[in-house]
Amino acid sequence: LGSDDGAAVWINGKRVHYNPADRSLFLDQDRFEADISAGSNRCLVKITQGLGQWRFALRAFPASRPAGITPRFYIASHELSTTIELSNNLWKYHPGDDPAWAMPDIDDSAWQSLNPALGPAALPPGGWEGTGWFRLHIAIDSTLINRPLGLSIWQAGTSHLYLDGKWIYTFGENRDDWSGMPKVLTFEQKQHHVLAVRYSNPAIETYHHDGVNAGFTLQLGELNRMTEARIHSERTFLGYQMFFTALPLAIGLLHLIFFIFLPGLRQNLYFALFLFFYAATIFFDYQMLLSADIEQELFSFRLHCAMLPFWVLFQLCFIYSLFYRKLPKTFWLIAVVALCLGALAVYQPERNFKFFGIVYIATNIEIIRVIIMAIYRKKE
Repeated sequence: LGSDDGAAVWINGKRVHYNPADRSLFLDQDRFEADISAGSNRCLVKITQGLGQWRFALRAFPASRPAGITPRFYIASHELSTTIELSNNLWKYHPGDDPAWAMPDIDDSAWQSLNPALGPAALPPGGWEGTGWFRLHIAIDSTLINRPLGLSIWQAGTSHLYLDGKWIYTFGENRDDWSGMPKVLTFEQKQHHVLAVRYSNPAIETYHHDGVNAGFTLQLGELNRMTEARIHSERTFLGYQMFFTALPLAIGLLHLIFFIFLPGLRQNLYFALFLFFYAATIFFDYQMLLSADIEQELFSFRLHCAMLPFWVLFQLCFIYSLFYRKLPKTFWLIAVVALCLGALAVYQPERNFKFFGIVYIATNIEIIRVIIMAIYRKKE
C-alpha cells in the first residue's frame, strides 16, 4: 500500500493495516499480510487527509513470493500546479563516495532511509561523514514523460545531481552555480526513474550550532510557473528593499546635514544615526528573502541582527535628547542588555533572535514613559 496521507485497510471486516502518517504518496511504501478466502473478498480502504488531495495505490501478491520493489515517490501531473517538495524520510542514504551509486540499476535496498534536510535530530545513526549519496526512486504518470519541469534546491553544502545515472547539475561549488532561478528537469522515455544526489558538507556541526538544517531539499513543479513565481518574488522584494532602504537613508542624510550646520542640536545626529541603522536592518531583512541558499540567508540574518541594537538605541537617544540634557542611567542599562542580546543573536541567530524582543518591549515602554512624563511636566 502507498497512501497520501494516513490509511487503514480492512479485509472481510478485519482491520489488517493502520498507519496515521502525514506523508506523500509512495508506491509500495507499506507492506502487510492478510488472509483472503476462495471466491469473493471485500477490501475497505480508509484514507485520512487533512488538506489538499488524497490518493492511494494498493496491490496484492503471494506472501511466499513478495515483490522486491523499492518504494517509489509518485508524481502526478495535476500536482504540479503547486510546488512538490522532494524531501522526506524515504530517500536512500549511504555514507562515503562512489560514482557507481548514481546508476539506476544498483541495489540500494540495504541503504538506510534518511531525510536529506539533515536536521540536528535527524542525522544518520553512525553520524555524518562529510560526504554521502542520496537516492530517490520516482514514479511518474505518462503525461510527464519528456515534459520539461522546474527544479529548485535549498541547501547548505555542495550537491551533484544525477538522473538515471546521468549527471545533470552541480550546485554550490561556485557562486554562479545557483541564483535561485529554477533549472530544467525532464523525465525521458519511461515512468520509473532514480534521482541520485552526491552531497557534501564538511561543516555540518557549524550549521547545527547556528540552529539550521545542514542538508538539502528539492522542489519540483511546472517550469513556467516556478520561473514566473521566482521572477515576481525577486522584483517584489527588490522593490520593497530599495524603497524602504532609500527613504530612511534620504531622510537620515538630511538630518545629518542639519547637524553639520547646527552641531548644537544633537537630536539631528541621533535621528540620522537611527535612520541609517534602521535602513541597514531593513536592507538585510529583505536580503534574507532574496537568498539562494542557507549560507547566504545566515550571513544576511547575522548582519540584520548586528544592526538591530543600534537603531533601537539611537531611537531611544533621539527621544531622550528631546527632553533631557544628558542620557539617563536607564539608557545605559537598556544599552548593555541590547548589545548583549544582539551579540547572542549574531552568534546563534535562529535560536537567539527571539530574545531580542525583550529589548523591543523595554524600549517602547521607556519611550512611552518619557513622552508621558514630558507631557505631564509641561502641564504642571
